[in-house]
Amino acid sequence: MRTADYAEPTVWDGIGAFLRRHPVVIGGLVGWVHCEAGWSWERRLDEYDIWSVAGGRGEASINGNRHRLRRGVTLMLRPGDRVAAVQHPLDRLTVGFAHYNHSAADIHSAADNHSAADNHSAAGDSVLPPPLVELRDPHLVHDPLQALVRRLERPDPAAALQAAALLQAVLLEVHAQAAQQTGCLPLPIDPRIRVAVERLRSQPSSRPSLQDLAESVHLSAAHFSRLFRQETGTSFRTYCVQARMDRARGLLVDTSFSVSQVAQLLGYSDYRLFARQFADRHGRSPSVWRSTA
Repeated sequence: MRTADYAEPTVWDGIGAFLRRHPVVIGGLVGWVHCEAGWSWERRLDEYDIWSVAGGRGEASINGNRHRLRRGVTLMLRPGDRVAAVQHPLDRLTVGFAHYNHSAADIHSAADNHSAADNHSAAGDSVLPPPLVELRDPHLVHDPLQALVRRLERPDPAAALQAAALLQAVLLEVHAQAAQQTGCLPLPIDPRIRVAVERLRSQPSSRPSLQDLAESVHLSAAHFSRLFRQETGTSFRTYCVQARMDRARGLLVDTSFSVSQVAQLLGYSDYRLFARQFADRHGRSPSVWRSTA
C-alpha cells in the first residue's frame, strides 16, 4: 500500500483511478462519540479506519510511533496497523470514525502478516493519505462524517450508497488537506474573499462596488482589493466581468432569451460593450457562441 506523493504530477489521476477500481465499502463500525471516562483503545486492525478527533486531548501510537491527539488530528489507519490510544482524564476525546474496505481488495492478506511494514493486498496500487493528517479545516471532514453516521442510524435501501459517497468525499478531503500542508495544493480561499466571490457569482447582475463588498466583510477598500487579487489572481473589476460573462454563456445556451435580453439581464445598457467583453472572455461573439454551442 502506497502513501500518496502529492508532488507527483499524476498523483490525483492515481487517486481517482484507485477509487474507481476499488470504491469504499463501509464496515460494521461507524460512530461519533464522546469517549467514556477511563476509555482507552488497543487493537490490530483488519480493515481501513478513519479516526478523527473533534475535541479533547490524548495520545496515540500507530505501529510504535507516538502522536499527540487534539482537534483536527486524523488517523488514516490501514489493515494490519497496531494502534493504541488514551485520553486526558480531564479533557476527554470526542471522535468520529468509520471502518471501511476497498471493494476487490484482499485486505485479509494484510491482517495475516506480522509486520505492518510488510503489508500487501490485492489493492497494491492503492494511493492512500498519510497515516496521520492534522486538518487545517476540520469541519470539512467532520460535517460529512457526522452526516454519514446519522445516515446509517436509520438504514433504508439508499443508506449504504449515500454513506459510501459521503465517506469517499471525506477521504478526498483528507487527501486535499494533506496536499495543502505540503504546498502541493493551494490553501482554501480566504473566507472573506469567498463570501465576496459567492455574491458575485450568484448575483452577477447586481454589480456591487468594491467599497460595498469591502465593508460587508469588515475590510478597508484598499486591503480588500489587495487580498482579492492575492486570492483570485485577478483584479476585482476583471473578476466581476468574468462572472457576468460566464453567466451570459449559460443563459445563451440554456434559455430562449435573445442576445440583447441577456445583455439587459446582466445590467448592460450598452450592447456593444457586452458583446466586446463576451468575445474577449470566450473568443466568439454572443450570437456566434449560441449558434455553435
